[in-house]
Amino acid sequence: MAHLSTCKMSHLPTKIAILKSGLTHKGGIEKQTRCLATAFAKHGCDVTILTSGNPTNDINNDSYQTVSLASKSKLSLAHIMRYNKACTQWLKDNPKDIIFGMDRNPYQTHYRAGNGVHRAYLKHRAMTDGWLRRASFLVNPLHRTILNLERRCFECPELKTLFVNSQMIADQVAEYYPQAAQKTRIIHNAVEWNAMADAFNLAHGKKALLCHERELNPDCLQLLFIGQGYRRKGLDFLLNGLAILSGHQIELSVVGKDRELKRYRQLTHELGLSRCVHFFWSA
Repeated sequence: MAHLSTCKMSHLPTKIAILKSGLTHKGGIEKQTRCLATAFAKHGCDVTILTSGNPTNDINNDSYQTVSLASKSKLSLAHIMRYNKACTQWLKDNPKDIIFGMDRNPYQTHYRAGNGVHRAYLKHRAMTDGWLRRASFLVNPLHRTILNLERRCFECPELKTLFVNSQMIADQVAEYYPQAAQKTRIIHNAVEWNAMADAFNLAHGKKALLCHERELNPDCLQLLFIGQGYRRKGLDFLLNGLAILSGHQIELSVVGKDRELKRYRQLTHELGLSRCVHFFWSA
């Protein structure tokens, strides 16, 4: 990122606020938030993460400051509104050179669209949801709030760069928010090779043992689905695709938690995939 170099060059450190409404989950966006904060700090920037709840692992971090602006709410809509209002006021009282959003916020200079485009997500959901659920998309206050924040975020005049992690998301941005297309930059997700090299190098030799421990068939092609929020990440489409390929030797391991786990177990049963789809660490 070009702005990293400016942190060292200026006489005063570049002041950066990173917006992430929650840091307590162990997801990819939370991990990337910390990586960004650490990288900016190493380049001499003055970094503050604006979050909510009680991020105990970050409060005592020496590289960057973490400020919790609001308590966590069980209601997603209330939490979004409370957090964004608190961010707006805090940034008004504490101006920053760069405002780097990891969530949809109404004002930011840089945004990493880790959650994709919500308008496209609802379109994809409409392919699998019933008519009543599809109709609710138009009136559901949570969806309406997210769509409003997304529009304000992508169309914000101060937005300089919109980071996405795939060509698919870049195409969705261009389709639904064409004015943001010229600001879009694709940066694919990477693997921390130095930290994980040994595991990758040993994986092939340990395949038989791992399959035995997880009760997988070593003769099958092994597919891995990782992530929280199965529906948003497209597990429905993957399962239906596997059903079409039922004559092939393929197994799928699903790793991650989801509130609809029971429904997905039932779906695998209905599709005749119970023997080749396995759910791990889903409780």
